[in-house]
Amino acid sequence: MINCFKFVGKYFLLSGIRQLAGQTIWYGLSNVLAKLLNFLLTPVLTYLMVSNKGLSEFGDFSLVYAWIGVANIAFTYGLETGYFRFCNDKAINERKLFNTTFGSHIITTLLFTAVIIYFSQPISNFLEIGRFPQIITISALIIGFDTLAAIPFAKLRQENRPRKYAFIKVFGIVINISLVIFFVYVAPTYFYNSDNFLLKAILGQNRVTLLVLANLIQSLVVFVLLFAEWSQFRFHLNKKLWQKVMHYSTPMIVIGLAGMVNEVMDRQMLLSFLPHSIEENKQIVGIYSANYKISIFITMFINAFRMAAEPFFFKQKMKKAHLMFMPK
Repeated sequence: MINCFKFVGKYFLLSGIRQLAGQTIWYGLSNVLAKLLNFLLTPVLTYLMVSNKGLSEFGDFSLVYAWIGVANIAFTYGLETGYFRFCNDKAINERKLFNTTFGSHIITTLLFTAVIIYFSQPISNFLEIGRFPQIITISALIIGFDTLAAIPFAKLRQENRPRKYAFIKVFGIVINISLVIFFVYVAPTYFYNSDNFLLKAILGQNRVTLLVLANLIQSLVVFVLLFAEWSQFRFHLNKKLWQKVMHYSTPMIVIGLAGMVNEVMDRQMLLSFLPHSIEENKQIVGIYSANYKISIFITMFINAFRMAAEPFFFKQKMKKAHLMFMPK
């Protein structure tokens, strides 16, 4: 009987490892392709924005996205990992967990987004883009939609659906890149004399605004594509369950912020501490950020494994606990 249980345990382990490997490939392919597409966009932008003004705008773009990365951690506050942790708890109803975590994100996202939009002018002054507070407003909406997509994406990963996850991720990036090329190159080159209201509005914006606008459209499309995952949401927060998930998830805020600040705050430090004019510092930030993109190939495989590993190891923990309490 003991040997039988050992065999069952080994079977679950081997099948689990095969499942982890398969999902890592899918998450890896989507991650690699997404990073590759973003990487290919960098030489396009640096070619189209090669002037001193373009370098300065690319520096603004890089600074805005550095802070977007930090804000994403604060907006999601670790609930994605908390969702994985408690989704495998048989004592907790999965629908109730989804409603609680997704509902929590809705409330806090509306609040945080409203605060950022209200203070868009002071924030844009801090980032030295005071003439364009609309960049901060659009960025706040990007963070908001990305946050609302976090739990539905976690649901896809939890339900072992890496194909749909990969499709939505890659499709969103394709939309972003297509819009960036249209906004930055096609519209100014071929439609500069157009009387079309939308085209005139596009041509009247600075390029940083257009770049974040392309990302906003991407985030909105991705959220809509996740409709099947959030369409059955009902606004019912379970207070005790929320407190339980938050107790587990809160340390992720500190960990996430520490990692993100370490990764992206060098841009802000370059802007603030280099002994040149603001415009020259922005140009240096733009050059630095473009070269930094080369390092993405080092981290993409780590991210691919992490995407598959989080839900996998939580599930294995529950299976192991179940086997321990099976009668001998």
